[in-house]
Amino acid sequence: MELSTSNAEEEEPCELYIPVAKKARLVTSFNECIICQNDRKEKLRTAKESSIKTLLAALERRRDETYRRLVTEKEYLQDKDNTIYWHSTCYSAYTSEQNLRYAEVQQGNFRDLVFN
Repeated sequence: MELSTSNAEEEEPCELYIPVAKKARLVTSFNECIICQNDRKEKLRTAKESSIKTLLAALERRRDETYRRLVTEKEYLQDKDNTIYWHSTCYSAYTSEQNLRYAEVQQGNFRDLVFN
């Protein structure tokens, strides 16, 4: 389809349809590491109540993809009858104070770019 630029005033305006990207479905498998959701060779550890509280605090501070996936699962995470699994390396990296501070700085930089 060719557009003529000589008779631009006579042509009808065309509407462009820009498809909106669908959000990925955020589903958590509780038989895998709840942080990375990957089946790696690393052994899965069973979470303890105090560790779950630490994870929930880290989720609130990060507000990342993992947070968005688990935010609707808080009751499940807090229910003592449920077994939660994670890789020790995933838990350590996700709840590390240094990594949390870095994530907060990155969030602040993103907000500055978007809102300033």
